[in-house]
Amino acid sequence: MGRIRYLKPDFFKDEDLAMLPFEIRLLFAGLWGIADKAGRLEDRPMRIKAEVFPYDNVDVQAGIDILSKVKQSSGTPFIQKYQINGQKYIQIINWEEHQRPHHTEKESTIPSMEKGMEKGKEKQDGASRGLGNGEITVKDQILEKWNRIANKYNLQTILKISDKRMAAITARLRERDFNLDSIENEIALSDFLRGINNQNWKIDFDFVFCSANNYLKILEGNYRNKKNTKPEPMSGLSLQTGKK
Repeated sequence: MGRIRYLKPDFFKDEDLAMLPFEIRLLFAGLWGIADKAGRLEDRPMRIKAEVFPYDNVDVQAGIDILSKVKQSSGTPFIQKYQINGQKYIQIINWEEHQRPHHTEKESTIPSMEKGMEKGKEKQDGASRGLGNGEITVKDQILEKWNRIANKYNLQTILKISDKRMAAITARLRERDFNLDSIENEIALSDFLRGINNQNWKIDFDFVFCSANNYLKILEGNYRNKKNTKPEPMSGLSLQTGKK
């Protein structure tokens, strides 16, 4: 069932979107109307076509594949296909930047991509696994998620995950307390991690994944901005006598 969504003026100015055929641009906007409150929907091309193009002969499967390819400007796609327990889903990337669903809208019942990552950890110890043409692997999820964080906080993006990096990812995903969402929250709370320091240093992918000690220090809040703990004088009192 379709939902009422926003279509911002910037939609028409997106240069990555402008490079795509007209029907693909319309498909992308149409997916917003089908997606749930979290920007997720079932990857069912025939049903999507019935919702978005009931009177037009459009290859929706091909359109979904195009939208799932990375954009030149950011290294992330418009949408991400993924699969959990044999069920295919779509996540619209940066959904919260496009839409503000009404607070009364029903919460999403579709499992997130992060749930798929957890399933991958349980079944294959975090090893990369193919899920079909254009669909996501654990390796792809980590690369896409890190680059999204990097673009958001002006950090260094990565081009690929080498075998060495994959071994480090596998080790981290085996650890119960490793959580990339929590690490992103700490990055938001730390000027130092974002490069606002005298050393011109910024957190990067290898710092997070290649050492257990590093990510633990991040999660323990060691890099958070320090609050000013110096007591302020009470208004109207002398600092020496305490008298008015």
